[in-house]
Amino acid sequence: MDQGLRIFITVAKTRSFSRAAEELHLTQPAVSQQIRSLESRYDTRLFERNNKSVELTPAGKILFREGTEILNQYARTKRLIEDLTQSANGPLSLGASYTFGEYVLPPVLAKFCAHYPQIRPKVTIHNTQRIAEEVRRRMLDIGLVEGKIDHPELEILPVSEDELFVTLSANHPLASAGKVHVKDLADERWILRENGSGTRDVANQFFKDTGLSPKNILEFGSTQVIKESVETGLGLSILSPWSFRKELLLGTLHTLSVQGISMRRHFYALTRATSFHTKAMDLFLDFLTPELHNHPFPTTHAHLSLEPPQNEGL
Repeated sequence: MDQGLRIFITVAKTRSFSRAAEELHLTQPAVSQQIRSLESRYDTRLFERNNKSVELTPAGKILFREGTEILNQYARTKRLIEDLTQSANGPLSLGASYTFGEYVLPPVLAKFCAHYPQIRPKVTIHNTQRIAEEVRRRMLDIGLVEGKIDHPELEILPVSEDELFVTLSANHPLASAGKVHVKDLADERWILRENGSGTRDVANQFFKDTGLSPKNILEFGSTQVIKESVETGLGLSILSPWSFRKELLLGTLHTLSVQGISMRRHFYALTRATSFHTKAMDLFLDFLTPELHNHPFPTTHAHLSLEPPQNEGL
């Protein structure tokens, strides 16, 4: 069953019996036989075949989704058993939301890998909702997200605090204001992340808390594109200083505080509530929080200057 599932999933990914055979170092007849055996076992077709490629049937899509989880669980079980007799090593599957994955995680991961060279992290970056779902489905060992996720199958550990600010071009008329009233922002264009992003959740809550109803919103799935758009003067955004530290130091982006409003949130680590942790997972989680606390990024508006932040413990 294990080999049959691996062959089936490889055919589904490559959409070709011949390419799957080549990738698995098998003959094409051997691959075809395994697929026929699975189709016989489930008494249904798993692929629609044509001259150019193969496509999953509805039954095939179900087997692909569930079979992927089964193989992931096989691999995880093997690692847990090996952990009983071996030092921490092997793969560590991490998922991170965009802000954390692109700006917070890299320096932490560099130090972690230096301490534990036998552990091989693999990082997936997506929005918060997608990362949480992949942890729940055992596709990821650990998820690192901004914004709290409530789900009975997930264990949630706060690892750091963050504060977001209204962000604008250095050439914007409000750039030197420092603090504004919400009415000063009524006619601005907003450039925001997509729904499902933890950063967008904070922006939506900001609009709700202030009663602001933006008439013009542009959505982008990339923080980098948002920063570049704001720098050109296209509009304002709501971002974490983690994501635009360089631009703050260069003076190309400025921040605003809004009177009476604070946009604070936590970064969280997510794991499955009912799963055993591998040694690699526990080592990473034990390493993560102290490392973030030893090298915090300033989270109050008063600290957001052009001077590089000083290290400070919490």
